[in-house]
Amino acid sequence: MATTVNIALHGLQTIDGVATAVGDRVLVKNQATASENGIYTASDGQWYRAADARTSRTIQKGTTVHVQVGMVNENRIYGFQTVDPAIGTDPIALEFYTSAASINLPAIAANTILVADSDASAYEAVRFVSISSYGASTGAGTATNTTAINAAIAYAAGLRIREVYVPDGTFVSNALTNPNGVKLVGPGKIMIGTLSTQYKANSTSDFYDSHYDGLEYLAAVHQALAGQNVCRAALYGDSTVVGVSVTDNQYLPHTLLDRTAFQRGAFYFSTANRGVSGTFAGAILAGLPDFTALGQLNSDLADPETKLIVIKYMVNDPSGWGVPAWGQIGDTVEYYSENMKNLLAYIRAARSVSGLSVVLVTGNSVNDPATGRDQQWFEKAIPVLRKLARDYQCTFVDVYSPFSDAVHAGSWMDDLASDGVHIHPKEIMQAWIWGRVADAVFNRTVMERFGYNAVNVYSSTSLHAATPGALPDNFPYGISIYRATAVQGWPIDGALIVHRTPDQIVSQKLFAYGAGNANGHSMSRYADSVGNSWKRWSRVETALPLSNGWVDYASGWAPPMYSISDDGYVQVQGRIKSGTITANTTVATLPAGFRPSSAIDFVVPTSGGIGQLYVNTDGTVKILSGGDATYTSLNPIRFRAT
Repeated sequence: MATTVNIALHGLQTIDGVATAVGDRVLVKNQATASENGIYTASDGQWYRAADARTSRTIQKGTTVHVQVGMVNENRIYGFQTVDPAIGTDPIALEFYTSAASINLPAIAANTILVADSDASAYEAVRFVSISSYGASTGAGTATNTTAINAAIAYAAGLRIREVYVPDGTFVSNALTNPNGVKLVGPGKIMIGTLSTQYKANSTSDFYDSHYDGLEYLAAVHQALAGQNVCRAALYGDSTVVGVSVTDNQYLPHTLLDRTAFQRGAFYFSTANRGVSGTFAGAILAGLPDFTALGQLNSDLADPETKLIVIKYMVNDPSGWGVPAWGQIGDTVEYYSENMKNLLAYIRAARSVSGLSVVLVTGNSVNDPATGRDQQWFEKAIPVLRKLARDYQCTFVDVYSPFSDAVHAGSWMDDLASDGVHIHPKEIMQAWIWGRVADAVFNRTVMERFGYNAVNVYSSTSLHAATPGALPDNFPYGISIYRATAVQGWPIDGALIVHRTPDQIVSQKLFAYGAGNANGHSMSRYADSVGNSWKRWSRVETALPLSNGWVDYASGWAPPMYSISDDGYVQVQGRIKSGTITANTTVATLPAGFRPSSAIDFVVPTSGGIGQLYVNTDGTVKILSGGDATYTSLNPIRFRAT
């Protein structure tokens, strides 16, 4: 129905010759204060805008309304004319659009509706299933509604129609049969059971394909994590944030977030838990129970290292849980919306989305119908919070819908009085809740690239093969395991393990395997502590450059080689011959990195008995005495390199 004159927006009354009933939808279009115009739900108390018509987007210019009953307005169609109206502030204009009688409508079959194209020049019959078409009504008995709703679901499922419409009002029913998962959509409520065991069958979890929204607003915290900067977070909320009924401190919300941060490589992330039991959305700005929380919020907002604020209010906001001394009033979701709106406006006035990420977490499911904290409350409040998240550039995380059954809660929720009242998540449910928050904040793609303790394993066919020439900072933080081959330029075929720490200590360990490596061995190298380059490989035997006529003895003896062990000892081996034997003659030269800190002499076997060689700090290996050109052994030369 639709108004014809200015009306009072409260109490049941006659509109356009039709008596209103609780739950009727009324198009209010003739108010003296034009900002009051819109679509309302009739009530025997205060009227409020219909849940699907309380935002500027839902009553945008071009939106049309078909009036179904009324002496004057029956079958008339009105159109909203105001562009992006600010609800409650801007005048909202409506104009007569057309009447159904003036439109040449095609004949339609049962369970169909007519949908107009963009300029209403043509109409198409579209399948539409409503429970009211099968006899369900707000005044019908439980058995009648159960039969009707099940019939509507079965009809939709048979034609592969995904949704069944629930008109405004409350429909009491028994358990439903819905094996095909048909969604129950619309403003109405289908309530199953009675009193403390009652729950809503058409949950908000049916409405959304994702329990996250506004993930782009996490840019501030993700950039801080990616840069491995100090990143502080603060949690604000009620007793479910405090962790009431959690006995293992490892499952407190802030501990769960910090532990996940560390496990995913965010070593400089820390969380402060600002939760206060019994508080609600308006408590902080009202200074309730005292002004400590507001002072903490101001301090967090003033700290440039605070990159994340997480807010979780909802459990204590319905009227049945009102605490008069704290000033909580009202029995509609509008008060919750207003309180949250004021809090978010306050935060955004201090810090923009470019410097601070804000995550809005829904309340967890609760079964406490005596105080209004039940499924019906959350079903009303969650869409409001999702919309506010967009309005104030916040990330929305739904932790209600995935775990919405508090009526049958087991060990995952408390039951303090053993009366079936479940309010606080216990350890495992806290892990579920904050695990969802952590998955958004510590995004795996972000953390796998910049996290400090990632583990990456690549196969021999991987596109991410490591090459010997790759610089140390090209490797991910944490541990990476690769297949290495001599064809790629590695010293041997084997498995390469790379460690990179937050302090830029980078090492590589190469393990031999395969044919020809039956006894196996390993080698390693480290990044230079200054600069971005590699030091030498350990245990890699390299040909020793000889001079002054000295050559390899050959004849089956080990050739002249040098290597360095993992603990930094240089080993020289092999037999040489035919060179100059004069004292102080240079026999060979070791490269930088393979030299002693001071000169060292060695007794070595020779063809004639023994001789003496010494190694200088410049790497030269020289004859001290007893040089023998027939052969001289280098095997005794071993020292710690500088």
